[in-house]
Amino acid sequence: LELKTVLDAMGEGVTYTAGTELVYINRALTDLLGYSPEEMIENPQAIYNSITSAIPNYEQMMAYIRRALEQGKAWRGEVRLRRKDGSEFDGALTVTQIPGAMEDQARRIVTLFRDISQEKALQAQKDRFIANASHELRTPLANMKTRLYLIRRQPEKLDAHLQVLERVTNSMTELIENLLDISRFDRGVIRLQQRVILLQDLIRDVVGIQQAEAERKNVILTEDLPDTPLHIFADQQRLAQVLTNLLTNAINYTPEGGQIVVELDSEPGQAVIRVRDTGVGITEDTIAHVFEPFFRANDGVASGTGLGLTIAKEIITLHGGEIIVESTPGQGSTFTVKLDLTNDGRC
Repeated sequence: LELKTVLDAMGEGVTYTAGTELVYINRALTDLLGYSPEEMIENPQAIYNSITSAIPNYEQMMAYIRRALEQGKAWRGEVRLRRKDGSEFDGALTVTQIPGAMEDQARRIVTLFRDISQEKALQAQKDRFIANASHELRTPLANMKTRLYLIRRQPEKLDAHLQVLERVTNSMTELIENLLDISRFDRGVIRLQQRVILLQDLIRDVVGIQQAEAERKNVILTEDLPDTPLHIFADQQRLAQVLTNLLTNAINYTPEGGQIVVELDSEPGQAVIRVRDTGVGITEDTIAHVFEPFFRANDGVASGTGLGLTIAKEIITLHGGEIIVESTPGQGSTFTVKLDLTNDGRC
C-alpha cells in the first residue's frame, strides 16, 4: 500500500507487467494518456498498440528493448505517443526488467512514461534563439568587413564609410545589450531602481525623442494625456525603455502617412498606457508569438532585432503589471500596458 501511494504520487507514468499481463498502472499514466485504469487493465494490448501507433520503426525499437533487457540493462529512448483523444506528444520511456525471476516465471517489467513536450519546445526555442542571434550578429559583421575593404579601396570616401561603421557598431551594441538583458531576465538578476514617477512627464519625454524618427518616415505621432497627474512606483529608465520599444515597433510597422497615438488613462487602482497605430496589423495565428525572442509578425516588412517586445514584456512583468496586444490585420495594433498607481495616483 505504501509503495502504491508513492507510485501514485509520482509525476511520471508507471506500468508493471508480468509477461503479457498488465499488473499495475499509476494515476499519472492514466492522466497522461486519457484512459481510465479499468480500460487499460481490461484491454492492455489494444490500448498499447494505440498509444504506440505514432512511433516510426516500432519493431526496430522493440528489438532494441529486448536486446537491452536480455543483457540486464535498462532501455531509454524518446518516442512519439498517442493519447486516447488522438492527440500526440513527445515522451521519454525507460524500460527495466526486475531481476530475480525464475526461468519458468513471466518476465517482469517496469516502464516509466514521461511527457517531454515542454522540454522539447523549450529546446527548440533555445535553438531558434541561438540561430537568430548568430544571424543578427553575422549580418552587421559582414557589413563591417565590406566597409573596411572599401576604406582601403576608396580612401577619399573615408568619412562616409566611417559613418556607416559607426551606425553598424551602434546597432551591434544595442543587439548585444538586448541579448544580455534577456539573459539577465532569465537568471532573475535584473534589479529595478524604483521611485515615484509622473507618467505624463515620462510619456512626453519618450514621444519627444521618437518624433524625429516618426517624421523621417512621415508618420504622425501624438499623445493623449489626462490633466489629472498619474503617479506610479517604477524604474524610470526601464519604463522609458518599454515605451521606446513599443513606439519603435509601431513606427517600423506603420506605413508612410499613418498615425500613432500614445494614450494615458486610469482604471480603479491602475494606470493604463495604450500605444495605438494604423500599421499593417498582426494576424490571429501570430499574435500569440509577438513577445517571443526574435519573432517578427511581418518578417521583411520592417527592420529590427525582434527583441524589443520580449524585453518590454519582461520589464512590465517585473513591475507586477501586464502588457497585452490587440490587432486587426490591415488596420493596426494596440499595445496596452497596465501598472499599479501609487497612493499619489488618482483614479
